[in-house]
Amino acid sequence: MTTLLEYKGYFGSVEYSDADEIFHGRLEFIRDLVVDLSQFYQQYRSIQPYLVNHDPEPEIERLQLPDERAELDGLIAHLYGLSEEEFAHILTAFPLVSDPVKVAARNAYRDVQRGLLK
Repeated sequence: MTTLLEYKGYFGSVEYSDADEIFHGRLEFIRDLVVDLSQFYQQYRSIQPYLVNHDPEPEIERLQLPDERAELDGLIAHLYGLSEEEFAHILTAFPLVSDPVKVAARNAYRDVQRGLLK
């Protein structure tokens, strides 16, 4: 059984699968990509306490230390599954980033590989 629904000018179909015992739905007549962000928001809610700073706002902006940035870059490169060579190549695409920062990021990448950073 399929039912066509309309809401705010959008049309969607809903179908119940007896085998799966679940409703399946989709937007009809949409030519754009429609993304389900529910998993993203669930993960965001789990880390949100670490993103919110309850300290009073400083007179000047909060600056990130270069070592902290390098650690983040190394961890993110691993999360994306980049090899060390791919990561090094990506770093060359940023001419405004100084060479010591790039070296620190590559060292952080190696530290993640060795299990020194988690």
